[in-house]
Amino acid sequence: MPLELFAILVPLGIALIVLVVHYSGLSKKALLRDGAHAIDLLLEDYGAEKSTGSSILTIDNRAAFIELESGDRLGLVETMGDRFVTRILNHNDLGEYAFNNDNILSVKYHDFTHPAGTYKFGNDNIVSRVADWLKNLKEEK
Repeated sequence: MPLELFAILVPLGIALIVLVVHYSGLSKKALLRDGAHAIDLLLEDYGAEKSTGSSILTIDNRAAFIELESGDRLGLVETMGDRFVTRILNHNDLGEYAFNNDNILSVKYHDFTHPAGTYKFGNDNIVSRVADWLKNLKEEK
């Protein structure tokens, strides 16, 4: 096959694959419907945990913090592409975290697979509630 023809066919083939994936719906990003959906996802992965029923979603519905009955740990559900990732957080999992005036929480985790997260909330009351949950996390022994 001549190199010129190959140079034309390869980009066209890649473009066709991208279009097929996009229009088949495989490129859609996952979103949390509500707090109950986030709690269900967390308890599906961590069946032994008990939730208080309280959860706080970010404005874009791509992450949720979930209060657990133990009070010393916190559930976290985040979207990654078209899937959900769930975690149980304790004090040892957190590096630094800070809130700014735009109701944005920035967290650095002690986990190389998920080193940091940025979460935007609706108002100051919600941000202070999440801050209280983070302050109450206990060290895991």
